[in-house]
Amino acid sequence: MKPCTIKPLLAALLLAGSCAAQAAHFEVVSYMGFAGYSGTANGESFSDEAIDASSLLDGDVAFFGANVFSANGIDHAYAADASFFKAGQNFSMSVSQSLTSPFGTTFSADTLVSMPSLKLKIVGDGEAVGSNVSISFAVESTAFNTYALNGGSLTMDFAFTGPDDSTTSALFDFSSESMRTESFTLGFTGKVGDEFQLSGNMMSSLNADGLQAINASASGQLVGNFTITAVPEPEQYAMLLAGLGLVAGVARRRR
Repeated sequence: MKPCTIKPLLAALLLAGSCAAQAAHFEVVSYMGFAGYSGTANGESFSDEAIDASSLLDGDVAFFGANVFSANGIDHAYAADASFFKAGQNFSMSVSQSLTSPFGTTFSADTLVSMPSLKLKIVGDGEAVGSNVSISFAVESTAFNTYALNGGSLTMDFAFTGPDDSTTSALFDFSSESMRTESFTLGFTGKVGDEFQLSGNMMSSLNADGLQAINASASGQLVGNFTITAVPEPEQYAMLLAGLGLVAGVARRRR
């Protein structure tokens, strides 16, 4: 066999191995979501609701709310959003809230973003329905909180449920910390055509009893990125091993 024969053979084997790692992706089946802000300032109620922009997007989910309030020396504002974009295969939620109030002000407000149900379906990019896949969900949550000592709280949670109803969940409470970051990766298995459900909530609360002037703010964010790869079938492994044995035999002959 000519010396140059090994290179194309190796290239063919690498190509065969790469075929087993073709990606699949999630697409949105359905969703339920809400984001908003409500409370009272010196006994007067206020509220604001996020806009759902999902109908304007092609298979993505996104809603966002933000507003600024100012009256009687009290300035307060919020922002809240949640989204899933299939192009980047990422899910995110965030809230932020701020308050500047003088002595004697009573105030109570909640900023909430909630997605109780985001149903996602695995769609193959070349793989047949029923093909085994491996799912990775890399998550990072961050929080910045300056009102921990003023009766405020900042919490977030999410859960990921598979087609067999098995659930992986996490809860974060940043109420007593000024700054914190959490990062981790979850792993799952499934098949092309399976449906999963993702749910998440994030809430920021702030209360003032009027015994002191307050200048406080808080923000929290959770971002997760999905990666779905195909799991090679046993016959693909066998073909790859046989090919590697052939390459080894050719190499021995050359020596």
